[in-house]
Formats: sequence, C-alpha cells, structure tokens
Amino acid sequence: MTYQTKRRAGKGKGGKSGASFFDAAKKNFLHSTQKMKQQQDGLFHEIHSANLSTKVIVGVLLGVAAVIVVVSVTKSQISVSEKQQVLDDLDAKIAQQELDNAELEQLINGDLNAYIEDYARDKLDMVKPGERVYINTVGE
Repeated sequence: MTYQTKRRAGKGKGGKSGASFFDAAKKNFLHSTQKMKQQQDGLFHEIHSANLSTKVIVGVLLGVAAVIVVVSVTKSQISVSEKQQVLDDLDAKIAQQELDNAELEQLINGDLNAYIEDYARDKLDMVKPGERVYINTVGE
C-alpha cells in the first residue's frame, strides 16, 4: 500500500495550482485565528466579569465591615456616656455624704443641746414655751 503525503508543486488533484492550496491554507489559518480570537474574547469577558463580581463582593463586604465598626463604636460611646452619668451621680452622693459626716462630727465634738434646738426649730417647727412666732403670709 502506498500513501501520498505531499503534492508536487504545480498542478495537484483536480488541476488546481499550488497557489490555490496556499490560499486555502491561508484561509483556514485566518478562520482558525478568528475562532481563537473569539474564544479569547469570550475568556477575557468571563475573566472581566469575574473580576467585576469579585470587586462587587469585596465592596459589599467592606461596606458591611464599615457598618459593623460604626455600630460598635456608637454602642461603645453610648456605654461610656452611661457610665459617666453613673459616676457623676455617685460623685454627687459622695459629696452629700461628706457634708452629712461633717455635720455629725460637729455634733460629736460640739454642743449637742444647740444642735437639738436648731433641729427642733428648723425641721420640726417647734418653739420654746413663751416664744412668739410670726408667720410671713405675704411671701418671701
């Protein structure tokens, strides 16, 4: 059995010249090149879309992270404000207690009778026997 592998230059099968063989090969080459170009364009479009969708996903994730950070910082600030208010209230109570303690120390070290008299007059609206009390009805 014999195989024909190459055609001779000149006329080939069907009487066509070698130039038309090269034209056909060139046409085939151009066609396959165009096909490859289309495939590359398709791949490029897929890669570009993937990059775009990746960018969108990353953007959304960054947005969510930013919202979480803002909410966390806001909660922290509210907590700090609440704690500051509690501290201020406790400071006011401490100041009042220090005044009460000073008054009690003065009682312990001072005249108990004078304190009892002042307390009876101011807090209990009492008077000594024979004293006259004048009440201002006009106002202060």
